[in-house]
Amino acid sequence: MRNSAWTGVVAAGVGLACLMASVSADARSPLPYFRGIDTIALYCGSPADDAVRDDLCAVAKRVLDPLVGASVEIGATGFRNPGALTVLVNGHRIDGPDGPVLAVTADLLRKDRVDRRLVRPAPILLPAGEGVTTSLRLENSLKALFTEMVIVPWRTATPR
Repeated sequence: MRNSAWTGVVAAGVGLACLMASVSADARSPLPYFRGIDTIALYCGSPADDAVRDDLCAVAKRVLDPLVGASVEIGATGFRNPGALTVLVNGHRIDGPDGPVLAVTADLLRKDRVDRRLVRPAPILLPAGEGVTTSLRLENSLKALFTEMVIVPWRTATPR
């Protein structure tokens, strides 16, 4: 009888430890940020040059649409929708060691939500003379970035 009671105490302790570990793991995870997303939007805020911004946005949409499995809306409407995840894409012209480059960055925005655990990835650097719409390097880099930053956490947080 004594052995049976000890086994029950150990089993209860193991169960409690597992429950506590899962709660703390969820508390450390950025996945709650991705729960409740019903649409993904795209907003391109920079560069100031309208043609480059439009080209960058067209490439980002062309890459993101098949990853999401639907047409991604472009514009600021996702900022007002609590069920939207807005992917913010910017390009900044900077001086590099071998001449000017376009530094392309991406960030995630949700209405009334902030998650400091989400870390912005390093920018994608393109020689300024390289055409934005014809750059396979940009497309491949954006595909990898969007997959890691948006698609995997979104699909993990909201299994279909």
